[in-house]
Amino acid sequence: MKVLVTGASGLLGTALLRAASQSGAIAVAAYNSHPLSGGLQMDVTEQAQVQAAMQRAAPDYVIHAAAFTDVDACEIEQQRAWDVNALGTKHVADACEEHGAKLVYVSTDYVFDGEDGPYSEEDPTHPINVYGESKLAGERFTLDRSDNAVARVCVLYGPNKPNFVTWVIDSLRTNTPINVVSDQYNTPTYVGNCARALLRMCELDLAGVYHVSGREQLSRYAFACAIADVFALNEKLINVTTTDTLRQQARRPMNASLRVAKAERALGMRLANVREGLTLLRDELG
Repeated sequence: MKVLVTGASGLLGTALLRAASQSGAIAVAAYNSHPLSGGLQMDVTEQAQVQAAMQRAAPDYVIHAAAFTDVDACEIEQQRAWDVNALGTKHVADACEEHGAKLVYVSTDYVFDGEDGPYSEEDPTHPINVYGESKLAGERFTLDRSDNAVARVCVLYGPNKPNFVTWVIDSLRTNTPINVVSDQYNTPTYVGNCARALLRMCELDLAGVYHVSGREQLSRYAFACAIADVFALNEKLINVTTTDTLRQQARRPMNASLRVAKAERALGMRLANVREGLTLLRDELG
């Protein structure tokens, strides 16, 4: 099985390359602004570049992890959000169809409004910010071809790249107090577990929509406390706050947690809960 990974220099892309090497799959890395040795340069907003990379790689599957993921910046740079997350995905989907590859598009819990989480794959989508709207448009471009797949993830964390968990760890290790909201609920996703699930989707030739996040719902504050516990850090440095105090550019869904039962059945694997994922990360970091 040969897989082209877009966004290969990012948090998820890096984990996908590692998981592919461990599983025996052939992975080709596609990057945009952060070059990778042996990889292909591919700006998804440039249709000709996407076509050229697809022709060179000749993959069986494409796991499309490249995205503009800064939620607040998407509100300011709305055209860029649309160009990368929506039209960029269309370019990838079109290239997959032309070259006979199947697409697994990595989407987000932010396609939901957070009013009635946790959500199953059958629940209606209703994004409340530009990021969510652009990613939902990417889903629709993906699903225009019936044998493609969408994999929604939520609060990805892992090694090597900055994320919520590394921010909490770094802050607490330097005795820096942090403010964490108690009114946003998620199903945090350990990136190594997610990468294996995405490759498994390719192996099983799955189509349609699947939630491949962590399996446990909790508040951001409770998540931060769990991080402190697993990494033996000072929980007293974590202060409780609420979303309205942050004055963020983009609205956040209050509970966009994802139900993973459908994915676990289809994949034949158990997705990690919070303590399991954090323990795997702790062991990985040594």
